[in-house]
Amino acid sequence: MAHPAAARLHERVSLLFGAVLERRQQGFTEGVSYDGYLLSFLADWLTTQPPQAREKLSAHPAWAGLLAQPLALAAPGDLMASAPLGDVEPVRMPFVWSALAKLHALQPTATTAWALARCALPALRADALVALTRAAETVSPQPPSGDAPIQLNATLGLRGGHAPEDLAWRAVWLIGRKQLLVCDQVQGATPVPVADHWHGHPELYWWIQQGAALLASAEQPERLLRISSPQCPLEPADLDRLPGSRGPLTLSVSLSPAPGEPILRTPASAPLQVTAKRGGAIMRAQARPDNERMRAIAVSCEESATLEF
Repeated sequence: MAHPAAARLHERVSLLFGAVLERRQQGFTEGVSYDGYLLSFLADWLTTQPPQAREKLSAHPAWAGLLAQPLALAAPGDLMASAPLGDVEPVRMPFVWSALAKLHALQPTATTAWALARCALPALRADALVALTRAAETVSPQPPSGDAPIQLNATLGLRGGHAPEDLAWRAVWLIGRKQLLVCDQVQGATPVPVADHWHGHPELYWWIQQGAALLASAEQPERLLRISSPQCPLEPADLDRLPGSRGPLTLSVSLSPAPGEPILRTPASAPLQVTAKRGGAIMRAQARPDNERMRAIAVSCEESATLEF
């Protein structure tokens, strides 16, 4: 670029993304989709830079985690589907795969070659396809190691691989035809907080009562999905959107056990709470558990701005 301000522009881009990497080293992340959106534009800029400029960024301690994030959070059997942590839009925002394809064309790696070969071509953006045509086949594809936990920003990845049968390290039992029991075991040198997040479909209604959460559909109100834990009674305060998310409501529970002892929270004592999401607005209401009218509205609430009881 022969423009007289080009040198200044390159300097500022380098400083800005260097600042982003510094924040990532401190734990900051916007999730796979938006981190990938920024990385895709940076990859275009890196193609215009000399090797030393690229090496300066890739040598940063946070760089490797940024590239490992999409694979570590990919769904088993479908790399382009990300775990729904925060505002994740793998269908509408596959920019991270464009970024990986562009960076792979600059500096091929065995893991990136393996991942890109398993992406669905119709789901990739045009710039990713162009980058794939320019990438030289100079490395042998190798899958990422799945035999150890991987620490990411705001996430600890527990998985045994990327095949459909490779799920996180947890025990799952099917009891009869209507009950599913999930048991996670976490072991460490020191106690660490453990958080669980259950994402509800935007068209379903949450119902929290007597320490348990239920999901109901207006189309089939007689069918309920019940979520409960013998260790941790659920409360209305556990239901909200994740910080920074514009997605559906999420049931979140966090426990911080003391050394050698499980922590049990005080049993839920709040009245029944019903939360519905319609037209981008969240509607909440509370009533005593014996309010039959509230029970009916919990599973058949119509679109409206207010709820009256």
